[in-house]
Amino acid sequence: MRPDRMKNRLSSIKACVHSSLLFWPALSLIAIALLWTMSAVRTANERTTLEQTAIHDAASSAEAYEHFLSRSIGQMDQVTMQLKFQWEHSREKFRFEELNQQGVFTDAAFISVSIYGRDGSLQTSTKIASTPMSLANADFFAFHKNNISTALKITVAAVSQASRRFLQFSRRLDGPDDTFDGMVVLNIDPDYFTSFYSAHSLGNAGLVAMVLVESDGRIEKDGIGMQGLGPIVTMPLPAFGSEDEARVWTRKQYADGQQRFLAWKRSRSYPFIAVVGLSRAEIFSSLATVSENRNNNSLLGTFALLVFAAVATRLSWRLKSRQKEQEAIRAAYRTATEQATDGFYLLLPVQDDHRRITDFQFQDCNEQGASFFGVSQSELLGKRLSGVSGASLNSWLIDRYARTKASGTYEEEVQTPSDSALQLAWINCKLARAGDSLAITLQDISRHKLHEQQLLRLANEDALTGLPNRYWLNQHLPDALVRAAKNNSAMALLF
Repeated sequence: MRPDRMKNRLSSIKACVHSSLLFWPALSLIAIALLWTMSAVRTANERTTLEQTAIHDAASSAEAYEHFLSRSIGQMDQVTMQLKFQWEHSREKFRFEELNQQGVFTDAAFISVSIYGRDGSLQTSTKIASTPMSLANADFFAFHKNNISTALKITVAAVSQASRRFLQFSRRLDGPDDTFDGMVVLNIDPDYFTSFYSAHSLGNAGLVAMVLVESDGRIEKDGIGMQGLGPIVTMPLPAFGSEDEARVWTRKQYADGQQRFLAWKRSRSYPFIAVVGLSRAEIFSSLATVSENRNNNSLLGTFALLVFAAVATRLSWRLKSRQKEQEAIRAAYRTATEQATDGFYLLLPVQDDHRRITDFQFQDCNEQGASFFGVSQSELLGKRLSGVSGASLNSWLIDRYARTKASGTYEEEVQTPSDSALQLAWINCKLARAGDSLAITLQDISRHKLHEQQLLRLANEDALTGLPNRYWLNQHLPDALVRAAKNNSAMALLF
């Protein structure tokens, strides 16, 4: 796009902007709406990202917890299998007192390790004083007695001893003829299986839980501590479904009222489900701070935009008032110039690629000025001087523009070049700098110059013959004698 067209378009846009006092308030309201919309979208995107990250982290933690529990239960499985082997091959000779003396089962996780006979009575134990003397009425005792299976049975103790809950791992003992001969029972502190919980990775309100598939028994731990048979997660076992999953569960699913991202992983080795929960409030705590800061910034931006709109509207009103005054002055000036006999022009210099002035473009003129070129005002505006007049007048004006730019004004009487379309023989040209433009006033002095020439001819010529008279001779003879003497030449006079 040409620079002059670009400038005209920018001028039109500026005129449109300043013509309406509602432009700046409307623009500010749009900016405010965009500001709050962007803030809300960013918050929503960050919330979605946090939710996806939390669900992914919960699922990863549930998988890691399942591996931890499988390894831990596998250790219990190996212990019961070893005790089963030793008991079945030594029978009544096997006693835990000897193992205690050797430092076996002294870890705090082992509450007690016991052997029960085929009638459910206690045969031997690492801690006889704190171990039930009979488990004949226990459900898992009946299970081992009635099922020929050496599988590990996991249950949560239904009674408390010394105000403690514990997990029971039991395995069937067989006699020489494969008949039921009792069971080995490990009572394990639940803290051993919930030690996976870490406030650093799961938060202060997170939780871990092991849910037993066969009995729906469960052990849990949160940021406060161990929970017993009154679980934090109140979801029934069928709610976990048959597939691993991770999603947000409402606060109604938790006894403590916390809303959490809950994930679970089913074990393929043992009948349990590893459950991990991350507190939704803790996950979004950082977002709440960021969102609050963003809202404060949006409020500050809103205030700044409103102040800007008020200031811009006031400046636009003042500018519009000034424009009205200028338009009134311009209208009065236009009225005066249109009624004048002089030609008024406003020309814009046209530059080439080297920023040299090569031509002028008509920006404004009155009807009298256009008539000097033999065209109407509408036909002259926008055209270039070289296209309307000849090259001589254009070159002369380029030279005078440089002088006018240096001094501010310039005036000269000029005889119109023969190649010019200007329909005047003589003009009085007044030039004035108007910013980057050139203001020109042309006065027709053709009659004055013609009258001046006629008077000069009457004073210096004979009215009858048209030859120079005595007055002309008195004026030019002294100069001719001086030139002849200076050049050392002769001069002749014929009369």
